[in-house]
Formats: sequence, structure tokens, C-alpha cells
Amino acid sequence: MSKLECQCGNIISDDIYPSPSEGMIIREQDENFVFEGIAKSVAEFINAVAIGKREEWIESFFKKGYPKDLDDRSVVSDIISSYVVQRGISVTECDRCGKLFIQEQPGSNYYNPYSPDLGKGDAILKTPFND
Repeated sequence: MSKLECQCGNIISDDIYPSPSEGMIIREQDENFVFEGIAKSVAEFINAVAIGKREEWIESFFKKGYPKDLDDRSVVSDIISSYVVQRGISVTECDRCGKLFIQEQPGSNYYNPYSPDLGKGDAILKTPFND
């Protein structure tokens, strides 16, 4: 999504990162694929590093063109991202009326709107966690 017009007339844009109105949903039916896949791939990466086969593992997982000189933290972050992108669906929120738009499926450019029950409440997506 680049820009989306809400039914209230507001234009929702994701040109700022991180965006306070954007998020990802991992459906329960996809949790095993995502979390088990991440765990398996990170463990394989750790083992490859331990036996001196880091570059070979990176090329087999990410294919050609992926930079092999990234630090391990960046590689692990990209492993996680690869699974979330494959199965995560995007959600965006109108900052004017609170309507949520949920992507129909990963990679789709179609979003379904969902309205809050009691008019405009506090924004759900931009509320920070209390760490």
C-alpha cells in the first residue's frame, strides 16, 4: 500500500517508516510456519557460522545478490522478516475515523475495511507498549 483513501475522505499514506498507522498480523493458522520456520532457519544459520559455512548458508537461504558482509544480527533480522513477509498481512488505520483496513492476503493490494464499534476512539496501532 502506498496511499489508500478511507471512506471518511482521509488519505492514509505509508511513506513514513516506521509508520504509527501501519502494522502486521500473523494469523493463528500461520503461526507454526512463521515461528517454527524462524527457529529452524536461525538455528541452521548459527550452525553454519560455527562450522565456517556462513557465506554458503546465506547464499542458499537468500539466493544470489544478498550481501554476505552483513553482521550476524542483520542476517537474523532478515531471516525473521522473510517469514513475516511471506505470511504476514498488513493492517493500516485511518487516523481520522479509526477504521482499520486489513490486507486480504500477503502481497495483495486489496484491503477490507473494519469500523470501530463506538465511533472514533483512541488509535489502536499508535498506542505504545509500556516497556
